[in-house]
Amino acid sequence: MRIAPLAFTDATDEEICEVSAITHAHRTSTDACVIFVELMRDVMNGALPSWALQLKGIPEQEIRSVKTAIGLDFSMSELYVDSNGAHADYPHFFRKSQEKLAREQRRLSHCEKGSSRYMKQKKKIARLHAHIARQRKDYLHKESRKITNFYDLVCIESLNMKEMSQDSRFGKSVHDNGWGMFTEFLSYKLERAGKKLVRIDKWYPSSKICSCCGKLKKELKLEDRIYRCTCGNQMNRDENAAINICREGLRISGVELDTERKAFHQCI
Repeated sequence: MRIAPLAFTDATDEEICEVSAITHAHRTSTDACVIFVELMRDVMNGALPSWALQLKGIPEQEIRSVKTAIGLDFSMSELYVDSNGAHADYPHFFRKSQEKLAREQRRLSHCEKGSSRYMKQKKKIARLHAHIARQRKDYLHKESRKITNFYDLVCIESLNMKEMSQDSRFGKSVHDNGWGMFTEFLSYKLERAGKKLVRIDKWYPSSKICSCCGKLKKELKLEDRIYRCTCGNQMNRDENAAINICREGLRISGVELDTERKAFHQCI
């Protein structure tokens, strides 16, 4: 579905507003689809606004049968680790630009507030922040598209990212990798494709359960990155959690894949 660029009456002579991206879609009970779009503005003219367009008569997507499934475990350093053992290897755009941002902020502090030099430097910093945000958004769009194309069912944990971002140890990493934005992109892309995103309860002990024998390891510290079980299973902690998330998502959805059943029986 394509939407032509739109002009809005709140735009000034110096400002052009166009639809830059459809962020997500939501179907209402009246068989209408509310499309949330994002408008382009100059970075110095304020935050990017959101508008909703209500379109009538859009046919519902056919729900596909589940043939492939994957579990994604949130990773502070890599965005996610999936149940196949693949790591996202997130580029960390903000951290890579921290030194440059700090240098430009120091230059700003030496400018006289309100002067033309001060305003020019302020715009330069705003453009740098906007560039980082676009890099992050582009990467998350591509990652979510790749997963949507390959899998019919995606299972993730329902995490409170706002609460995690307030932790002094994790705040910067949480803001940098954009997990919340990533899950939003996954959600609407899967819905459009007739596929499904399953959110696991955040209290489900995915990290503490052995993906081989199912035994619960109560004493597991955050710094323990290798999961070791008495059954002999030894693997990356996040990979172990991703497998458990995938299995729990399949259980909630009432789906049993032949490959998953065979893998579990071979393990035990």
